[in-house]
This record gives sequence, C-alpha cells and structure tokens, in this order.
Amino acid sequence: MTISVEVNFSNKEDLVSLENLQRKNLENIDRLKEPYEDESEDNSLWYNWPENEGKKLASELEGISSRLPYYYDLVVVVGIGGSYTGTKTIHDLFGASLEIRNQEPQKKPILFCGYHLSESYLQKQLKILDQYKPVICVVSKSGKTLEPNAIYSVLSTHLKKRFSHEEILERTFFVSSKKESPFLKELSPNKSRFFSIPDGIVGRFSVLSAASLVPLALAGHNIKALMRGADDFFKKLEAKEEHTLKSLIYAPARFLAWKEGKSVELLAYEEPQLEGLGLWWQQLFAESEGKQEKAIFPIGSLFSRDLHSIGQYIQEGSKSIFETFLLTSGVRSEGNFESESRIRIPTDEFARELLGKASGHYLDDLNEKIMKASRKAHSLREVPNCTLQIGVLNESTLGFLIAFFQTSCVLGSFLLEVNPYNQPGVEAYKKELLHLLS
Repeated sequence: MTISVEVNFSNKEDLVSLENLQRKNLENIDRLKEPYEDESEDNSLWYNWPENEGKKLASELEGISSRLPYYYDLVVVVGIGGSYTGTKTIHDLFGASLEIRNQEPQKKPILFCGYHLSESYLQKQLKILDQYKPVICVVSKSGKTLEPNAIYSVLSTHLKKRFSHEEILERTFFVSSKKESPFLKELSPNKSRFFSIPDGIVGRFSVLSAASLVPLALAGHNIKALMRGADDFFKKLEAKEEHTLKSLIYAPARFLAWKEGKSVELLAYEEPQLEGLGLWWQQLFAESEGKQEKAIFPIGSLFSRDLHSIGQYIQEGSKSIFETFLLTSGVRSEGNFESESRIRIPTDEFARELLGKASGHYLDDLNEKIMKASRKAHSLREVPNCTLQIGVLNESTLGFLIAFFQTSCVLGSFLLEVNPYNQPGVEAYKKELLHLLS
C-alpha cells in the first residue's frame, strides 16, 4: 500500500522552502514516539498502536455479534467529536444503510446520535429506532460529556417502553476511560459491556481504538483489515521506506501554505461516502493545530457538487485557499467477491444530443476527469495545491490513509510549535454553558 503525494506551488522559491521544511520534517519523525514536552500523560500511544494493542483488540472483538445472547438489527452510536467521527468514517464507506433493506446479513446499519441536541431531529431518530431491535454503544472518553450523556438518558428512557432495565443494560456497551467513569457504576457488577480507551489517546486520535472498533465490530465491519492497513503504514515509516517518507511532504506543504498567507485548506473529494472521513480529518487538524492564532483552517468539500457553488470563489474570490485533492480509484469493501457493477452514461441518440462527448463514459471515469479539470483550472489561477492518490479504497487502504493523516497532523503541529494533543479552546464554551445553566 502506498499514498502518492504531489505538491504544486507556482513560485520556484516556495519549492526551495518546501525542500528545507521537508528535511526538518523528517528529523521530527522520532519525536512521534515521545510524550509532548508539556504533557503529564504519554499522548503518543496512537503511534504504532496497531502493533502494540490494536491488532490484539481487533482479534478479541471479531465475531462479537455471534456471542451475544440476543438478536439485534441496528447499532446506535452515541458520541460526539472523535467519539463518533472515526466510526462514521468507516461506516459511511463500507457499512449497511438504514435506507436499504435485505443487505449483507452480517452487517448492521448504524444510527448516529449524541452529536447534536436537536429535539426535532431526535424525534425522527426515535421513530427509526422503534422499527429495530437495537444495541446501544455509548462512546465518551471522559464519560462526562454533556451532549452524548443527555441523548443516552433520553434513549434509555425511551427504550423502557419495550425493554426492562436489565435488558437495556444487556444491550448497552460503554466505551470510556477507566478513570472514574460514571458508566462503570451503571454496569456494576457486570463489567463485560465496558471497553476502555487508554488515557494516553485523545479523542481525535482514537479512531483505531475501542472508541471505533467496538461499534464497528457490532456492525459487522472488517476491523482486522482496517488495522492491517494502519499497521502497514507504521511499519513502513519505522523502516524509513523511501516512498512513505516522501509522502510526508504533505505536512510541510500545509505549513508553507499557512506561512504564505493561506488561511483555508480545502480537502476536495469525489465520493459522497467520504463525508465521514472529511469530518474526522477536519477535527483532527483543527483541534490539533488551531492554537496560538496559528494554522490553516481545514474544511472538506465534495466535487463536483461544490464546484457549482464555492467553485466560483476558488476561481475568482480571495486568494486565501490551499487545495488538497483526495483521489481514489473507487470504493470496494475487502472480501466482497460480487462482480463489480458499473454505471455508464447511455449512448443513444438522445444521450448524445444531451451530453455530447460525455455520453458513453462511466460515471467514475467522468468524475476523475472533473477532478483533473478542477485541479488544472485552479492551478492556472495559482491556487497552491496538493494531490493525494490512494488507489482503490477498501478497509486496508483506509487504515493506511488514517495513519498517514494522523502522522502528518502531528508532524505539522511540530512545525507550528504547538501541542497536538490538547484542546483548551474547546473548554471555553463549556464554561460559559455552566454559567447559563446555573
């Protein structure tokens, strides 16, 4: 597995600066394994996690659904931030849909709750819930986060119309830190439904931990393949494999764009199913780097949809954007041996009259050409950009990509000279909320 990274800056002096930054970047690789200088806990546990703990956990969770003494057909994930975006990243790509019945029997749909406090939206979700026999997976690192705890209390009360208190607990899994988690008291004396997130892994870096693996395993995902891909990246990084080291130029490219006055990084992707990854990527970089009035603001964008809105801004608006194109060769779950079905634009007379030279193309091929055309048009306007090419996206290559983004994020934080593991700004609204509630 590899990721090809191509960086495009129009100014030759920028390319020289990029080379110098890459040398400094590679010198920082060994720091990835070390606790950050002003942290009391070792928050570097995410590094090489698959080898140290992840593969063992994935093996333990494999087949968990067959070991449960009851039937379920829906997984409800209650979480916010990194406690749900990691799961959403994988499930959006390879999971069963709530909208389609009679799918792969081993896969269950996931209903995501706890990331909002909208009464009207939750009412709709409760109606969906009533159509299923669910299991609940509450994910909260501290166990004290307001939004998921509020929604879990509503869900558990709602389910009492159909299940006893004991049955609800039997169908509920808690993923949290072992330190004084209120969920441990709820489960006492039976702790078999409790899984811990190591104290040294902060939420946005927990995608390969129990925070995501437990709900993904309950939903029937191939978590071993996900872990295998991430493990492959770290092994290549440890071996100083040349192609992997070259790909890490993504971190200095983002840093250079910020130093050159760019304030926004736009992650352009062509698959609607990558929305979850876009949300996780956005949190990863924003929460890790956005400190001390530094860093570029990350935002995801679906092409070609957004070319018909913000495409105008990129082409003729403020020159504030650094663009990253995430290119794939399609999405295909590992172990899916069904013959690949493709969709082609018709070539009949009406289609040729309506679409001209676009008729006869496969949609994915046309999508690829749109991404290339966008990159060319934006480059002509001297929008600096970076292209990440991953190939066919399956569970393994996604694991590889996740490890790549995590590593690039921490290396970028080192260049910015900020702590990638804390998030003091997130606490500001919580303090104000406490004042309002009191």
